[in-house]
Amino acid sequence: MDFIQNISPYWCTDPRLAAARLTQTTKQFLDVDEADPAVVVGGPDALLPVPTPAAYIRERKRMSVLFQLPFPYLPECIFQRGIHETIGDWRVRLTIALDMLGAIKYDDDGVPCYGALDGMPVTTDDLVKACIGFDGGEPFTYLETCDSVCEQVGRVWPGGYPLDDMEKDAYVIHAHCVRGSLVLSAQTAVAFGSTPDCMDVAEDILTRIRIGYGGLFDPDGTGIVDVDRWVLAHRNWALDMASLLGDAGLEDPRLRDDIERVLS
Repeated sequence: MDFIQNISPYWCTDPRLAAARLTQTTKQFLDVDEADPAVVVGGPDALLPVPTPAAYIRERKRMSVLFQLPFPYLPECIFQRGIHETIGDWRVRLTIALDMLGAIKYDDDGVPCYGALDGMPVTTDDLVKACIGFDGGEPFTYLETCDSVCEQVGRVWPGGYPLDDMEKDAYVIHAHCVRGSLVLSAQTAVAFGSTPDCMDVAEDILTRIRIGYGGLFDPDGTGIVDVDRWVLAHRNWALDMASLLGDAGLEDPRLRDDIERVLS
């Protein structure tokens, strides 16, 4: 039985990988082993964890990689979380912004990762200077980088970053991606569960799904057959997600055909 591979910053088909990426990223950003969702945002539907402004406070141990990312140089209206914005919606809005700016790349395995924008610090010396400037010290390197990033933001959004519209779009996109990721993750569990030697993998995935998605996942029973029936009954969640992302220009429109083939 087939399943969709993890290839997007917007959805995830295996919560084990999402959890591993969150742990890895938290260690890489802050050199701590325990992920804090108020500091680095992930989730069962997220392959690209996002550092929040709280990751950049000077009281925290920060690794240089944080200043190799675009976040501290973005205009405040983009990086700051709105008062009525959920943490998941905020993560998706930031992901969309970086995607539109060209700051999301893919590694050799096709998994999304962060890329740099023009003018961002590269050398260790410049990273240190940017950090000092961010903290209120000598501002030249930090402000020069902010100006470069702002110019790129202005080219993408000549009329200014449309915060209200982006918040509304992220709310809709996140809701679809949560449901689509859930269906595709359940399909991954079914695929592993169809092979007796992989039942432990299927059970691990299903356990993580139940914890991560809560009441959204409600098959009639706990067996693989029950989960398979649930996937088929909810396949439109994944198809609608693919259509929405394709129409928004955030995914290849052919994604819907791939999902439809796997879930048929």
